[in-house]
Amino acid sequence: MLNFLKKKKDAAPKAPKEPLKKRLLKLILHAAIILLVLAVVLAGGVFLYARHTKTNYQITFYQETSKKVSQNIRFAVISDLHNREYGQANETLISDLRSLQPDFILFAGDLVTKTDEHYEPMLELVSHLSEVAPCYGVLGNHESERIYYYGGFETRRRGVTRRKGYVRDLPARSTLKT
Repeated sequence: MLNFLKKKKDAAPKAPKEPLKKRLLKLILHAAIILLVLAVVLAGGVFLYARHTKTNYQITFYQETSKKVSQNIRFAVISDLHNREYGQANETLISDLRSLQPDFILFAGDLVTKTDEHYEPMLELVSHLSEVAPCYGVLGNHESERIYYYGGFETRRRGVTRRKGYVRDLPARSTLKT
């Protein structure tokens, strides 16, 4: 007759279900562990990226043509150094830029950080690079008029011309040689 409806006498009784509160606590604990592991991995990635960018820089080449330019002109654009040095006294960066033989060197801002009062490495860099080619600079969000013109960051005396607005008729290094 309907054997499946009969209870088996030999079967072990089912364990009672864990209370809902205990199951939720376990779930929250597992989620917290997973989030902690993800946070550690993310922090490690950020640390390695910051360490890499502090000791490495990127040189990228672009080639543009224009009917308005009658000769080849080579620009070197430097930005976002944030007081970092590449080699002792920036020797590596200066050497690489010298080997590129630019006609102009453009500082696109953020050579320094606004919280750091020690600008001497950037002053020395600017001074050395102004011997490589004419240098022009614009302010970044970390610089201010005070830094460029008064006191701490005297780039004008170190060979950098600060430009505002549209720039035309910049004398190239090849034009300056006579």
